[in-house]
Amino acid sequence: MDGNSIPTTKVTNKHDLTSTKSPFQGLVSGITIGAYGFGAFIFNFVATGIVNPNNLTPTIIDGNEKYFGPEVADRVPQLFRTLGICYIILGLLGPLLIRIPKSSFS
Repeated sequence: MDGNSIPTTKVTNKHDLTSTKSPFQGLVSGITIGAYGFGAFIFNFVATGIVNPNNLTPTIIDGNEKYFGPEVADRVPQLFRTLGICYIILGLLGPLLIRIPKSSFS
């Protein structure tokens, strides 16, 4: 799913940003594209803090694979709920911040 959804949203937002005739079009486009990476950076720490707050190391070794024990694995459903709620809130608040640019830029 990520292979299709992430590039699609980037291209769609980039097209919407560059279709306006604003003198700040490059700045706004750069901030928007940079926000994708920064959001992943922030939510990486949030997810780690929820699932593995004590910074435990993997304890189960199966060949070349390493797995965390139940003390970390049991927190995964809480992670999905918390991130799901965060994404829903951000998804609902984000469109409220969108404004139609003034026609004075043309």
